[in-house]
Amino acid sequence: MTFSWLQAGFGDTPGEKVVVSFVGTDYPTTVGQDGTWEVQMNCCDYLTDKVLTVAGESNTLNYTNVACGQVFVCSGQSNMELPLSYVLGGEEEIAKADRPNWRLFRVPHTPSATPQADMIAEDPDTKMPAKWLVSNETNAAKFSAVCYLTAKHISEMLWGDAPFGLIWASWGGTRGEHRIPLFFDELWYWSERTVLQLRHGRRRRPRRPAPRPRPCRRRAGRRNTLICTTA
Repeated sequence: MTFSWLQAGFGDTPGEKVVVSFVGTDYPTTVGQDGTWEVQMNCCDYLTDKVLTVAGESNTLNYTNVACGQVFVCSGQSNMELPLSYVLGGEEEIAKADRPNWRLFRVPHTPSATPQADMIAEDPDTKMPAKWLVSNETNAAKFSAVCYLTAKHISEMLWGDAPFGLIWASWGGTRGEHRIPLFFDELWYWSERTVLQLRHGRRRRPRRPAPRPRPCRRRAGRRNTLICTTA
């Protein structure tokens, strides 16, 4: 199985040369005028406990315990927001959550009207740091139950002990329009207005107004009995 992904980062100086190294392969690139760089990387098998190196002209960064495998993005609202510690049977699942090949990532709750290139260091609600965490009892207990249990079910059916990366990006009570680019949100708004105008522009019989309630009166001869009618 072949995996391909985009590795990106920031540089200090436009034009600076950057080399990303992973499992014996070097991926050279250059920092752009906007201060960012990116490379397309490939991996031909499931891997765990590897080192990824990013070398610039003035410094070098080493990332250890890197895994290569399946990645799921788990977004949504309150159903996806519920942590594993809150669901039926959650304690049993938490006790078995030590999975060294799994990585968990919680996207922090930070509202923004435009796409962001970075994020805050910690989610204010779960207090989980914004970085890949190895699955264990402590991290899994705070993590999304739907995301975790779905990945567990699929893993048992298809991939066994293969590496899994779960990105938890839900926010309870939010609308689906908040998860799409602003351009499409505006396009949907104006399309909806056009449809409504076309629909109401047709000639049709006026709707009968809803009946209005009349005052209630007490039935003669019976105690505690009210008669309420409509127009």
